[in-house]
Amino acid sequence: MMGWTIGIFAVAAAGGATTLVMAWKQRTVPMSLALLHGALAATALVLLAIRVLGGGAGELAAVSLAVFVLAALGGFVLFVRFARTLSPAPGGRSRAGRRDRVRPAARLGGGLRSPRP
Repeated sequence: MMGWTIGIFAVAAAGGATTLVMAWKQRTVPMSLALLHGALAATALVLLAIRVLGGGAGELAAVSLAVFVLAALGGFVLFVRFARTLSPAPGGRSRAGRRDRVRPAARLGGGLRSPRP
């Protein structure tokens, strides 16, 4: 099971690296890539937690679990902060204060944009 965990973490890391490069180049990050990265990382994190909490894993695995939990919390906070800027608040007003209508198709096809300086 540890081999699967490492493999899934590797694929999630590749998705995270792609997301990072796209954000650095100030390109729109597809929402599907962000969600896939998060889902794969969460799956690997659960597999690692099962292995560590079930016993039989070394001390290094327990330390890596703690590090990955902190990284997952950071990623979750970043995702929530971006998601809050994309969706309008109740009453049709966006959090930026301007009135706008977001069509369902636009909401589904939207992506994460890196903040511009």
